[in-house]
Amino acid sequence: MMSPDEMLTAIDAKVAIIQQVSGRTQPDIMEEARRRAACSPRSVLDTLYDIYDETVADEQRAPIAIRPPRGLVPRYICDDLRLKEIDAAVGRFEERNYAIPEEWIEERNEIMKREEDRIGRSGV
Repeated sequence: MMSPDEMLTAIDAKVAIIQQVSGRTQPDIMEEARRRAACSPRSVLDTLYDIYDETVADEQRAPIAIRPPRGLVPRYICDDLRLKEIDAAVGRFEERNYAIPEEWIEERNEIMKREEDRIGRSGV
């Protein structure tokens, strides 16, 4: 359940988008939402979502988005974290005189090779 402040923030955001797309005024939009909500058990916010859906066509929604969805963490960051994990694990195994699995050494070498290639391509 949303807090009153979250509810007001959500209402303001929906009204702003409806205004931007439709050119209608804020009082006009809120009046319609209150009128519709009074006729049903739904909240004003739910009614604003309905008005938004009616006002904004699917193809018009994309340009309004503030930013695209989150993508992937760059490979070199994942590689750096994995390299630190491998080094820490190797250190723990060496402390206890355990044999270090070959797969760890192979993976470490692969990551180091990718890093060398990346640095060579970027000229850093």
